[in-house]
Amino acid sequence: MKRIIVFMPAYNAEKTIASVLERFPKSSVKRVSEILILDNDSHDHTYDKATEYKKRKKAQNITILKNKKNLGYGGSKKRAFKYAIDKGYDILVMVHSDGQYPPEKLADMVRPIEEGKADLVIGSRVNALKGGMKLWKLMGNRALTLMENIAFGLNLHELHSGYKAYNVHALKKIPIDALDNDHIISSQTIVLFKLKKFKIKEILIPTYYSDEITECSFNTSLKYGIDVIKLVMLYILYKMGLNLNRRLFA
Repeated sequence: MKRIIVFMPAYNAEKTIASVLERFPKSSVKRVSEILILDNDSHDHTYDKATEYKKRKKAQNITILKNKKNLGYGGSKKRAFKYAIDKGYDILVMVHSDGQYPPEKLADMVRPIEEGKADLVIGSRVNALKGGMKLWKLMGNRALTLMENIAFGLNLHELHSGYKAYNVHALKKIPIDALDNDHIISSQTIVLFKLKKFKIKEILIPTYYSDEITECSFNTSLKYGIDVIKLVMLYILYKMGLNLNRRLFA
């Protein structure tokens, strides 16, 4: 039996954190050793709401931590990676606290790793427009995914979903400290898993944006897109024998 940890990054999620926790199927929760809620220095009562839920449900397997300062999306993710490694877990599943990704799919996300068919599982979103994703965001997502599929030799519907499951033993073999503290960390981990010849799979999940979900602004998305293009160029140069980022491509 694999030891599973669910990592829930949380930032200003006081309105949704409890409802997302409630949506985890009981059968899946029984398989989970620990649920780590990591509050990234929220300005609302996210930490208090999570603590209240834990006490009300008497959920001993829920751990609630709060960063002393905002570490960025990638910074929190790196802290969770190291936490899972230090605790000796086998699988880490990342489920956002705003309800954007379905906790109901937890078992489907974990299964390919349990069966030895994957080291990284991506929950790729479908029916994006019906699910509330803005057209400009969808077009940017598709364009970046196409470019990365070609550059990295992949064939995935989407590379930019935040719903991912990781083989923790594979995470041990990549330079976590070299990963970025921003959203580009998601693509960086995919690149490193590809270079290490780890198995990458995907499952299809519904797209869901509600009023509580804070979409990235156009400027934030633009910066992310530029960061992805830079990463692709660094990867291509690395494959040609020119390593311009020796910390990442160690």
